[in-house]
Amino acid sequence: MVKVSDIISALDGFAPFSLQESYDNCGLQVGDPSMTSAGVLLAVDMTEEVLDEAIACGLNTIVVHHPPIFRGLKSLTPDDASTRMLIKALKHDVAIIAAHTNVDKAYNGVSYKMGEKLGLADMRPLVGCNDDGAGLGVVGCLAESLPVGLFLDKVRDTFGCRCLRHTAPTCSNVRTVALCGGSGASLSADAIKAGADVYVSADFKYHDFFDARGVITLVDAGHFETERYVVEIFYDILTKKFTNFAVRHASAYTNPVIYLY
Repeated sequence: MVKVSDIISALDGFAPFSLQESYDNCGLQVGDPSMTSAGVLLAVDMTEEVLDEAIACGLNTIVVHHPPIFRGLKSLTPDDASTRMLIKALKHDVAIIAAHTNVDKAYNGVSYKMGEKLGLADMRPLVGCNDDGAGLGVVGCLAESLPVGLFLDKVRDTFGCRCLRHTAPTCSNVRTVALCGGSGASLSADAIKAGADVYVSADFKYHDFFDARGVITLVDAGHFETERYVVEIFYDILTKKFTNFAVRHASAYTNPVIYLY
């Protein structure tokens, strides 16, 4: 029997929860760690649609990237979607586990997965490398230089972006690439210091683009889009650890951003 605590331990073995940022809230969000798990549903975000899917499939454990309990809760009432979802999870004995900045920082975590999808080699952490390769973001090289326009197309297609926001290109060809899944604007200076031709991340502000003009090509590929492959990381961890155990990707699309063309 696989218990919820076993799933937590497997995730911790790959990306220790001790790596999480001080502001974060990783780990078991809802449920009893001693409960036997009937299977796991994986998603980037915890939504009521994801919960309903887990219940319908008979899966009583959900692993997500973004913690559903992030800021302090002052009440647990059905007045909004987030707390209503938590109440439903408790009523249906569904455990919810979040693995967020610990997986962002772990070796072979979110940014490494981005690099793998783009075909980068010789990847290393962009910031804060320790002995086990953990850190924030990555920098690596393409096997061959790509014209910047083709590289932007590759980013769009790889991550399923509805659109890209980017600065005017500072190079005609791209070889060295810096990446950070999710909100990575604070690492722009580190990408420049690393000699990257392009820095791909998300949640850049207007003035971030101004500051990068003529220095580095910034590419905002979207928060959800740059982290969407974290579910593949979760899937690999759990299916390798537990054989003959149900692990599924949620079919619900959880990106809250809608693009109008």
